[in-house]
Amino acid sequence: MTLPLPIRPDIADYRLLTLIGRGSYGDVWLARGFTGPHRAIKVVWRNRFEDDKPYLGELRGLQHFAAISLTEAGQLALLHVGYNEAAGFFYYVMEAADDAGGGPIDPATYVPNTLAEALRRRGRISAAQTLGIAASLAEALAGLHARGLVHRDIKPSNIIFVAGAAKLADIGTVGSITSDQAVAGTPGYAPLEGPGTTAADVFRLGKVIYEILMGLDRASFPRLPPGFETWPDRILLLELNEIIAKACDPSPARRHPDGSSLLDEIRDLQSGRSVRQLRRRSQAMRTSAVGLAAAVALLVVTLVPFMISERWQRPREYYQYALSRAALALELGDPIRAQKELLAARSAPAASDPRGLEWYALWNEAALRTPNTETAPNPAEDRRHALNISRDGRQVAVTGPGPVISLIATGSLQPIASVGTGARPAGFLPDDSVLAWSDSGTLHTWSAQNGLREVAHLVMGRSVRLLTLATDGSLFAAAGADGILEIWDAPGSRLRHTINAHPGKRITGLAVSHHGELIATVGEDFHLRIWRTASGILEADALAPAGVRALAFGPGARHLALALESGGLELRRTPDLGMVARIETGGTGFHAVAFDLEGRRLLAGEATGALAVYDTNDWSEVARLPAGAGRGPIQSLAFSEDGRTLAAQLADGSLRVWPLTEQAP
Repeated sequence: MTLPLPIRPDIADYRLLTLIGRGSYGDVWLARGFTGPHRAIKVVWRNRFEDDKPYLGELRGLQHFAAISLTEAGQLALLHVGYNEAAGFFYYVMEAADDAGGGPIDPATYVPNTLAEALRRRGRISAAQTLGIAASLAEALAGLHARGLVHRDIKPSNIIFVAGAAKLADIGTVGSITSDQAVAGTPGYAPLEGPGTTAADVFRLGKVIYEILMGLDRASFPRLPPGFETWPDRILLLELNEIIAKACDPSPARRHPDGSSLLDEIRDLQSGRSVRQLRRRSQAMRTSAVGLAAAVALLVVTLVPFMISERWQRPREYYQYALSRAALALELGDPIRAQKELLAARSAPAASDPRGLEWYALWNEAALRTPNTETAPNPAEDRRHALNISRDGRQVAVTGPGPVISLIATGSLQPIASVGTGARPAGFLPDDSVLAWSDSGTLHTWSAQNGLREVAHLVMGRSVRLLTLATDGSLFAAAGADGILEIWDAPGSRLRHTINAHPGKRITGLAVSHHGELIATVGEDFHLRIWRTASGILEADALAPAGVRALAFGPGARHLALALESGGLELRRTPDLGMVARIETGGTGFHAVAFDLEGRRLLAGEATGALAVYDTNDWSEVARLPAGAGRGPIQSLAFSEDGRTLAAQLADGSLRVWPLTEQAP
């Protein structure tokens, strides 16, 4: 809505100095009494409400809050409430926030020190400081809840620092639990069940603690920040994360019921006790006391209300939440917890089975995470464009270790055969022989039957930097450092077209569509180009974004995905290269990208070693697979032609393979 111009009303005994905040229903002024310190005064106007009910509701909320405001040091001091019926407003006088600059308040430069402003200026807040802030806010919340009051709109901009202490502000939203006061809350902080309960307040505060501790947006919950394992406060971060995970559980039944319960766990942590260990010990005691049957009953009691209240109403949101929880459990080294979350996600009702490739990948990562699920590291080799998977998903062809081509069984990840050569595999041909190439421009065909043996080779006549085979094995494209693009038939190896794609400039990115209709190239001339393979004609030309690391066509060649090393993904429409979407990831770089064969998911391998999964309907992130934390970027991604197997290779040479159809018990 468009707010009217601010009006500076007359407030008895106060001079309004400068406007410091505006909302839908009122304005906040920095003011000063004739003899006193600076104060904040909020003026709430009747003409900004559609009727008297919400207007008077906020006034009643202030009356409730006034009863405890000056009796609890952790609450914001409410000093006076006034009502001017003739002028159509009421106002209330509060203690003012500190100046964000750190000095004394100067009306000419004053910026209130809110938690939102602190995040903007400082970024992430350390775990130790977060613990102190969380304790102050939980104590204030516990005081409200003990008197039957709820806040309804906790968020960073509604938390201020007064003499360095964090306090809940925007007290006009405070009301009794039984009140029908209409406060929807800010999106992303409000839980699914809506406002008006103590558990809903806990959810909001949990999201705030998550943001300041992790330095991530609330929508990223429950993801942990990339590289947190190296942070000096990582131990305390994980302990706080245990509290946050419970506070932000979608089910009110599994959350802290009120601020007092939340405060108890925070104080446990402040006293040096491990919340994670206390919870495990408590669970172990309950299980040993009542036996397996009671543990199963407990699971039913906690899950059934959740299924009724959230999962049945919003199955997609619950499914994505459960996936995130499973991925988090894997990052924390708890595959059993991950499997439990995935089993719950599987039972989310929908018109069809909700599981996608991300579910199967997480399930198999949890079930099959053993020492033989990865090949020996080989950090000396550049692994880009060197991972290929057979059409039936049973074998993977890779380079290394050393100057060899190796066939690896996807089921056991044990070597099948290897052959010494300077070539790199480009893909599997329709008869499952391996097409490989060397930088000098020699093309090799190796039979994968009964080991690797060369059945044909061709000298292409020029040096080759990149070579990519269409998924269906119909043709391949070869790119040189001189900007020349060659299009060849496969497996007959007949040259179709020689194209001066990027004259005199090296081709740095190359992709062929699934059935070979289109080829995409990126060059050092900063151009992104689309070529028709049938004619060799340029279809589209656009400026390329900086740092394109990998390209991938979607099914039907309708979209082209660009992975950007500097951070983010771009989705272009083909063949005209019009922008479809840009996915911003806060600076996280990508080294590999691929679509699943149905076109429902886009996978992107991060520089952190994680595998992000996006829904192509709205390009939202639906899962994050912990493919190889600490092993460097994911350099290559590949699907088998039947879509049943996904493989990823990391910078250190480790290989990850996920069957995508294995049924869970």
